[in-house]
Amino acid sequence: MPLTEPQRSQRAFLRVLRISARCIIIFTTLEDAWMLKYSIADRLLIFFCYHLASLRLCGKHYRMKNTRKPEAEKLGWDVKNSTLLFESQWYDLRQDTITLPSQDHITYTYVEHPGCVFVVPITAQNEMILIHSYRYPIDAWCWEIPAGNLGDRAEDSPEEVARQELKEEIGGISQRLEFLGRFSLINGFGKLYGHYFLARNVEMPDSQSLEASEVIDKIELFPLSRVRHMICEGVIHDAESAFAILLALQNLP
Repeated sequence: MPLTEPQRSQRAFLRVLRISARCIIIFTTLEDAWMLKYSIADRLLIFFCYHLASLRLCGKHYRMKNTRKPEAEKLGWDVKNSTLLFESQWYDLRQDTITLPSQDHITYTYVEHPGCVFVVPITAQNEMILIHSYRYPIDAWCWEIPAGNLGDRAEDSPEEVARQELKEEIGGISQRLEFLGRFSLINGFGKLYGHYFLARNVEMPDSQSLEASEVIDKIELFPLSRVRHMICEGVIHDAESAFAILLALQNLP
């Protein structure tokens, strides 16, 4: 009969204990010249530090306290191990093995994202500026607002990144940037918070400064009434931009 996941985890843990016991015996009885100057207590400390580092380098955590998710801990979700499957400055992919209060065992794989910003640009004439952008993951063109990732700008505040995106994507500046809120975007399969801003009296004195992967073929001004219809008609089908626009319209005449 094949072993269950808990049985495999238990066997792996017992194997580590057996290896650790043998290593302790070796470390406490070793008489090499460089070890003679250390007491048995010091040798044990050296061993445990070395062993802990080895486990971390292997990416395996046989037991961890669920300090990252206090609400899950209150619910009795016991995280047995947590592993980073993929890591980058843009986002991480993490996989957790969890025992539920019912004693069911689940594996939860989810995204950890540093966050992003969205800026709704409005001119002094009360027109909204939209960009027509190509999005490779869906292989489609989208009407959007300026937006950007916080991952490569960890030292900057969301407001600073919002101003940078406004300048890079439409060559725009705004003397009045209003914070609209912080919202969770993908809570079913990841941790990603979006920071939303309304930029008033936007001017576009400069040219764009796009990244290599950014493709924007149009920058157009629309009356506010037209933008609302574009969302209802599906012309604006980027959900994040649609939400940001509707949020901003609540703060506009």
